[in-house]
Amino acid sequence: MLSFFYLQHEFRQQSICSIQEDAIGSLHMQLDYNWDSALLTVRVIQAQDLVPLESGNLADPYLKLCLQPDRKQQVQTKVQKRTLSPEFEEEFIFEVLPTELQSKTLEILVYNHENYSKDECMGQCMVPLESVDLSERALLWKGVMHYDKKDEVSIFCTHYRQKIPIR
Repeated sequence: MLSFFYLQHEFRQQSICSIQEDAIGSLHMQLDYNWDSALLTVRVIQAQDLVPLESGNLADPYLKLCLQPDRKQQVQTKVQKRTLSPEFEEEFIFEVLPTELQSKTLEILVYNHENYSKDECMGQCMVPLESVDLSERALLWKGVMHYDKKDEVSIFCTHYRQKIPIR
């Protein structure tokens, strides 16, 4: 049992060493591709050491996942309350043809749930599937990077109530 813990700890340390220095947390996930059914299973295990949007605060994080470039299917985890190291343990299945696998990138956006305003994106994690050996189940630690908002288009509509005098 001790040797398993040591190996798991050693694997995590080696994986985290490959995470970029400007990471604002890390995500632990498992990818498994079934070649017969053309299904990619993404198991989101946990996030660690997320940086809150406002210093000194905790967050209510959740994740949104999709495959780029088409973004046909977007899924999201449940909100984890008041934590910067949430444990998700959720699985999502994406249909991907084997011929398209190498051209897809798994995009994971980390959001902070807000009760009275728009949820804010805390960061993103991009996993090009061509960089993952999907011939067997892959356990990964990936860095959460600052979110690049250039691809995001937001439209806000405001309703104004105005009294019109009757003459």
